[in-house]
Amino acid sequence: MYRLLCVWALAVTVACPGESQPETEPLPPMPPLTAGSAQAGVYADFLRLPAGIPLGGYTSRDAAFGGTRTRPRDLRKSPWAHKFHPSAGHLTGVPLQALWLSNGDRHLVLLKVDLIGSFDGLVGRLERGLSQSTGIDMTGSVVMATSHSHSAPAAYFQSLQFALGFDRYDPRVLDRIAEQAHDAALSAFQRLQPAKLGFGIVPDFDPVDDNRIYRDRRQENDHLLSPKGQPALKDPSARLLKVETTTGQLMAVALHVGLHGTLFNDDNAWIHWDAPGAVAWGLSAALEGVPVLHFQAGGGDISPGGQGDGPMLRSDDIARISGQRLAPIVRSLTTSAGPFILDASTATVVQQHQEVRVRRQGSSDFHYTPVTLDEYGDAVEDPDNLVYGPDGSVLEAIDEFQAPIGAGLCGDAQGIPFGTIGMGIGKADPEGPYIGCAVLDRLIPVIAGRYQIDQDQFLYAGSTAKPTNNERAMGFSTVAFARFDGLPITEMNRRGERQEQVGDVGMIFLPGETTTLLNWVGDHQLEALGFDLPWVVGYAQDHEGYLLTVEDWLSGGYEPSINIWGPLQGEYLMEQALELAARGRGDRRVDHRGIDVGRPDYASEPLGFNPLSETRHVTPRAGTWVESLPERGILMPLNLDIGDLDPTERVNTLRRYQDVYLAVFEGGDVAIDSPRVYLETQGEDGQFVPFKSGSRVIDSDGPSVLMGYNPDPSRPSSASDERRHLWVFAWQPVGEGTDPLDWLNVPIGTYRFVVTGQALVSSPVEAPAPYQLLGEPFQIEPATIDVTVVTGGLRLAYAGAPLGFRKRGEGRTATGPVSLPPGISVTVDCQGDEQVLNVEAEGFLALETPADCEYVTDEAGNIGQIR
Repeated sequence: MYRLLCVWALAVTVACPGESQPETEPLPPMPPLTAGSAQAGVYADFLRLPAGIPLGGYTSRDAAFGGTRTRPRDLRKSPWAHKFHPSAGHLTGVPLQALWLSNGDRHLVLLKVDLIGSFDGLVGRLERGLSQSTGIDMTGSVVMATSHSHSAPAAYFQSLQFALGFDRYDPRVLDRIAEQAHDAALSAFQRLQPAKLGFGIVPDFDPVDDNRIYRDRRQENDHLLSPKGQPALKDPSARLLKVETTTGQLMAVALHVGLHGTLFNDDNAWIHWDAPGAVAWGLSAALEGVPVLHFQAGGGDISPGGQGDGPMLRSDDIARISGQRLAPIVRSLTTSAGPFILDASTATVVQQHQEVRVRRQGSSDFHYTPVTLDEYGDAVEDPDNLVYGPDGSVLEAIDEFQAPIGAGLCGDAQGIPFGTIGMGIGKADPEGPYIGCAVLDRLIPVIAGRYQIDQDQFLYAGSTAKPTNNERAMGFSTVAFARFDGLPITEMNRRGERQEQVGDVGMIFLPGETTTLLNWVGDHQLEALGFDLPWVVGYAQDHEGYLLTVEDWLSGGYEPSINIWGPLQGEYLMEQALELAARGRGDRRVDHRGIDVGRPDYASEPLGFNPLSETRHVTPRAGTWVESLPERGILMPLNLDIGDLDPTERVNTLRRYQDVYLAVFEGGDVAIDSPRVYLETQGEDGQFVPFKSGSRVIDSDGPSVLMGYNPDPSRPSSASDERRHLWVFAWQPVGEGTDPLDWLNVPIGTYRFVVTGQALVSSPVEAPAPYQLLGEPFQIEPATIDVTVVTGGLRLAYAGAPLGFRKRGEGRTATGPVSLPPGISVTVDCQGDEQVLNVEAEGFLALETPADCEYVTDEAGNIGQIR
């Protein structure tokens, strides 16, 4: 395999030891680019994966590192999780979206999947599959970006070294994601139609002194400045791509803004799209349900904001505020059908100790000095342990990173200090930035032992004295570039001030957690190349952990803990993408030759373990309501404490805003069945139709209906044993939408829930049969208004919601009373004399003689009694 690495390295002009580079004939020029009119196709759905699949992002979801604290309370087993704890259902779906763009000359497909990170093995698989399905060579034209929600499914990343963040790789999971992503992209391709495109930038989307939506979380780099002199706090801007039909009907929006997916902590066991998904959902809701594809900017060192107690309320708040701020700007962006130039290119690049360099457009040559290991694996060379020169700048020859196959946990990560218990760089300065590093040749046996992987099959190559990292996921990574030239770019702030130009947009896509400072450096370099609007997109194409500038990495903190190739990795990868961008400034297609070594062939990668087997059990009771609960009870989503309530009992009435609907049904084996629950309302003709609040159907794919999965038994003797698959769902009657009063939009009337799914009814070899389950109709009734007599009038609030989990108005808690919104009109009944008045701030209603009045009714029919 070392020989293979050398052959691939020749493609990037790196000579292997003992070999000279052959002379080559000049390469033929790349084909010319041709301007053409815009075409676009959009597809939006949700990824369907088995319940029980582990969630990624937090190593503490492995019992060895987090104990039972992060496990579902019933301590369940699942055939879909290895060492990470199983998930227990979902609070939202996992959005899967595809935007296919073309100008008749070139094609670009932007895939957005709300997962913890991307994987270049999946990108290569999609390139090959879409090329075959469409007859178009899609090599280099497929971008897969992710949200980085820490409550998203994992186990699809084929890497031993990153098992700590994804659980052990499961081919069954990757296959499901690849198939559904391929079908989504193909559906978008089949929907291609003439379109208009336009870009925008909102410089004050979430100002530094606001932090309503996101905030800087990294203080260690506050002394560093961007190329434009900005302190390394946060980027307050948002960038937009608007896609509409030639008649002006909105088709899709791409939103580029950075924020971490960490509203939920490691003890959350339910899938949720977290803050990145909330931003997209909120803007989509404000735009009548148009698909919004969120692409991460410098979200690596940015924490989510949101007001309210707990992640559910903060998610609702982020969604509503994002929609309110961005929707008017999206509507006003200028678009054009072209003609315009489109180009795209992807490059897989080598990552090895002696290949990772940072040159900064030729002004620098940061590199790691060669390392020779003795028979015990210790470096022979003595580092000078000088990180900075006399002028305070970083020394370019770095001899302290003595980790020829990489090192991790170099920063201030919490947990076991592997780097200081015999696995570190032996000659590291105790006061320096490398003291925490755990070299992989010593750390990997620990990881491999925990996840039951035979690392000797594929990990190391080279010689004992000069090994190389032979795992494809760590030895290579993938970057991408896209260009749009000749389209309108609108800069517009929230005050409505705007500037317009027709210009050139340059996008680079980086494989990891890009941070604010790195993104600003990338923006600056793209602008220096002549691009009028830069996009530096993170969490795309692959995943390498945190990507920081050299100086930022050396500043310490948590973020340097999660990457493999030290302080140079972030800028090295960005420079590879910028090289594609530099080659993309002419009138010919990007010449990726000499940069791209081709997507790794993960299919030939030895696993080093026997994958978990898949079982598909017959479930004859699937599609029925559960009449009695198991003796052990059931686990509610969000661990809701329902007290004496029995979710198997029929619900006849429900007070909007304050009550919660509960029901339990039996589904099919989760290897087959991902049931969907949605709400219907009865029309005047007596027929039931799906209920929409604003533009959204109330269902279990959005944030409205929470789904808790309960296998019975929860702990069989073997995780693959037959069991029942019980689902409990919960809905609080709160409206969707982003306007301040949209949450009130749940009309009085008759409703019912519908469940759809599929199951094996009689034989494990038969095709799954669909089922539909109709709930009993129930009535939505008015909410109770709590009325308090105060000086000069009344104080009005909607009554508390004991089981509440959604944000109601500006309320900070989910369960307490919430003031009626200012501006809403109410009717006051005073001894038969009715007065219509408007509520003021904090639910105050000015009323001269409240003691003479009996009832107050708001404009939606909710009633309160004046006592």
